[in-house]
Amino acid sequence: MPKVSVIMTSFNRAELLPRAIESVLSQDMTDFELIIVDDGSQDNSPKVITDYAERDERIHAVLNAHNRGANACRNQGIELASGEFITGLDDDDYFLPERLRILLAAYNDAYSFVCDNVKIKQADSFRLAYKNGPLLITKGKILKTNHAGNQVFTRTQRLRDIGGFDITLRRQQDYDAWTRLILKFGPAQRIDVGTYVMDMSHGGVRISTREKKIDSLTKYYSKYGEFMSPRLRLYHRIRLYFMNAAVPGFSPAECLFMPIWSWKQFKSNRYE
Repeated sequence: MPKVSVIMTSFNRAELLPRAIESVLSQDMTDFELIIVDDGSQDNSPKVITDYAERDERIHAVLNAHNRGANACRNQGIELASGEFITGLDDDDYFLPERLRILLAAYNDAYSFVCDNVKIKQADSFRLAYKNGPLLITKGKILKTNHAGNQVFTRTQRLRDIGGFDITLRRQQDYDAWTRLILKFGPAQRIDVGTYVMDMSHGGVRISTREKKIDSLTKYYSKYGEFMSPRLRLYHRIRLYFMNAAVPGFSPAECLFMPIWSWKQFKSNRYE
């Protein structure tokens, strides 16, 4: 049984897949499996994946005949995982060689998960996503914003216990899952290294449109508002105001200055 399961989902990224796969195979620890779930790609991705799987028994290929969506594919990988621990990799990103070893060493059952900083690859430079170093990600912190990035490291059973990823969400599905992990298992720990490279330099579309981001954040706040303090609810109300220019049902003055004393009141005002 492998120690760590790495789950990768892919859709029409044949040209970038080899880099992602090689970054896992190049880890300086070898006790892992890589489960690649292809979501009905129409390019050469299935052949790329099966060729790698034939050459290395640690790679398991899952080829969906039809597109099911990224969250459903992630859940497929979670159910197939045989490792004690689990993490993910997007097909257009890559690991640094020490990633699995460092995260495994940092893991502690006192935390719901561990994660690290994210190195963002731009056209001609790299930058770190988070500037404030290591962080204990409490319930209050995760309900304010995603301090964990797009991938975490945890026990496989814990992801199963929360039901995996929400297949009804089109965006912010990682944020949603990390929130549920923290609500169920307690705070998480972000360590002050960066071993995951998010590639923003290629031509593929990564950034959500403004409308989709507003929609996903509104759903998030509707889902988890009952766990937020009145101050945090108001913070999100103001945040949505500035994102959307005007919150439906309220004037700018009401939006900025009216305290939100109950989440029931917040949800009743045409947010859903």
